Amino acid sequence: MRHRKFLTAGIFLIPSLFTLGCGSSPQAIKPNTVAAHGGTLLPLEGGKGLVEFVVESVGAASSKSKKSLVVAYFLKEDSSGPLEPGPSDVSFTPEHGQSITLKPEASGRFASEPGVAIAAGRDIAGELSVKLGGEAIKVAILAR
Repeated sequence: MRHRKFLTAGIFLIPSLFTLGCGSSPQAIKPNTVAAHGGTLLPLEGGKGLVEFVVESVGAASSKSKKSLVVAYFLKEDSSGPLEPGPSDVSFTPEHGQSITLKPEASGRFASEPGVAIAAGRDIAGELSVKLGGEAIKVAILAR
């Protein structure tokens, strides 16, 4: 009889233990979340903000050229606007490729020179490197 009371108490107590410590923490971004500009949204380490990574086609839509523009948008952690202060020394190194410098433009947008030999609309892997608040940050990129 005594064991039955402990067993009954355990059945109700154990599941409640799994919910302890589940306070209101910031929501994690789902991997490869598609963002406002059609790119992949990724977190910067340490909760410093977000980056949206995009490869845009250069030229007419009917062009068979594989020349593109590599773009990174740096956003606040809640994605409500551009990251302030923004990063510096932004570059992207494709897997098995050479580093591509991204220059600052308006509203947290950093872009390569037009004509990068990366096909837009294809899977791309590499590493985005930035300096934010004097700290070097690297973001692994695996995007479509």
